[in-house]
Amino acid sequence: MISNLYAALIAAGTLVIGILLGIWIRKRAAKRAEEKISNADEEALRIVNEAIKSAESKKREVMLEAKEDILRSRNEYEKEVKERRAEQQKQERRLQQKEENLDRKTDALEKREEALNQKHAALDKENEEIKIMRIDILSVVPELLESPLNHSIVKRARDKGIVEIYIHNIRDWSKDKYRKVDDYPFGGEAGMVMMIQPVFDCINELKSQRDYDEIIYTSPDAPVFNQRVANELSLKENIILLCGHYKGIDQRIREHLVTREISVGDYVLTGGELPACIMTDAIVRLIPGAMSDESSALSDSFQDNLLAAPVYTRPAEFNGWQVPEILLSGNHAKIREWQEKVAYERTKALRPDLLDE
Repeated sequence: MISNLYAALIAAGTLVIGILLGIWIRKRAAKRAEEKISNADEEALRIVNEAIKSAESKKREVMLEAKEDILRSRNEYEKEVKERRAEQQKQERRLQQKEENLDRKTDALEKREEALNQKHAALDKENEEIKIMRIDILSVVPELLESPLNHSIVKRARDKGIVEIYIHNIRDWSKDKYRKVDDYPFGGEAGMVMMIQPVFDCINELKSQRDYDEIIYTSPDAPVFNQRVANELSLKENIILLCGHYKGIDQRIREHLVTREISVGDYVLTGGELPACIMTDAIVRLIPGAMSDESSALSDSFQDNLLAAPVYTRPAEFNGWQVPEILLSGNHAKIREWQEKVAYERTKALRPDLLDE
């Protein structure tokens, strides 16, 4: 009995101890679990805090990078704006300079235009004062005159407008249906004579349009044409050159219409067309502006009753023939003296009739 009780007590004590031990173990396990949970919470909090710190750090880094990018972009933008502004200012300065240059050029052009207008006005006034010479040539074969009067100095003078040359076909004034301008002479002489009516009508028509200083008939039996006569006629304003043909012209034309008769030499030509060309050329070349160097005409033969001195050009030596040394010296006074001396010697040898000795 006692042993059973003892055994029961031991069993009860063991049970109590087991229960207490279980409670302790449970409490300890619970405490450990709480510690683990607390540690886990702390670790989680630490991780969260570190994550927050890392996130904030990353955020700061990103924000810093963003700020740096913004600052860099702003700097680049400001630099670009500054460069553009500088380029714009440069372009504006260039444009301003161009405008100023354009204004200066415009002013210069306006001044030049004004000067040109003044020159034109002066030239117009001068042209009004200068009388353009007019030469009317009357012929029964005008084709003979076309070529000589449409070349060289005469053509240039005509192109410049300093001389007007008109060629008239006398046949245009003939009343004959065949445009006849000649007939047999009274007295039964050989040859044909130019009729009075076509010439009379032609000259009268021209005289009705303007005044003429001279009506010149080219005839072999007249005073000989020379440089003095050419000089005189070059000062005229309007002249008529009547070209003879056949046996001549009706004498009544010479007596009542012609003011002057001129021959080109003691010989007879088929007609007066060639003499008319000779006289026209000699007259026109003396008109101011007809020649590029007007002084050239003044040094021609016969201008001072002397033949012209010899002239030379390059090369200075050819085939052993030398140019006079004086012409190569460059001493213009000595050259003029030599030219005058040689001109006198040539005139005395070739045309002594020109010298008053």
